[in-house]
Amino acid sequence: MKTLSWKSRAATATVCFATALGAVQLPAYALDAATVAPQAGNSTTLVLNGTGVRRGTTSYLYTAKLYLEHKTASSAEVLQNNGAKQFRMVMLQDASAAQMADLLTEGLVANASEDDLITMVSEIFDVGVLLSEQGKLSAGDSFEIDSHPAAGTTLTIRSSAHSAPITQTFANPRMFKVMMGIWLGEHPADLGLKSALLG
Repeated sequence: MKTLSWKSRAATATVCFATALGAVQLPAYALDAATVAPQAGNSTTLVLNGTGVRRGTTSYLYTAKLYLEHKTASSAEVLQNNGAKQFRMVMLQDASAAQMADLLTEGLVANASEDDLITMVSEIFDVGVLLSEQGKLSAGDSFEIDSHPAAGTTLTIRSSAHSAPITQTFANPRMFKVMMGIWLGEHPADLGLKSALLG
């Protein structure tokens, strides 16, 4: 199989997000004030494994929480498709579509394998579309990634601009691992956040 250079891998992810997002601006998600553990698939009760904040150059970018069926300090266990899981991210400051695409691209390129990037072009594009369709995201809005062995991986945006959550489910078994690799992979977006999510 032909090996992709780092630049080629980055271009693959960047083109997917850039094409889907276009020039749409994405304001901040607000601080998540939820105190009750969420449910994932078949009403499975999840417990908070860890919570943290992504640091930027001069300020905090977003908060993140990881819910699992059973607590673990192992990123490998989290990335496996066994059991229900939920990752919830809430922005703490405004971010444009271009900024979000850059952050996601950086995380994907740093942690996803060449096979993952090649085989998940459609899914990466769909994530970009899901984000771009929301327009303005206001205080209290949230972005969630749910994984369940039977249901697959579901992305959900809860926005005050919509009466019901906007969701999309992906059957690709690589989806959860690739997305969560951004935060829990070998080269995470923020090492401190990775440690916090793992308790």
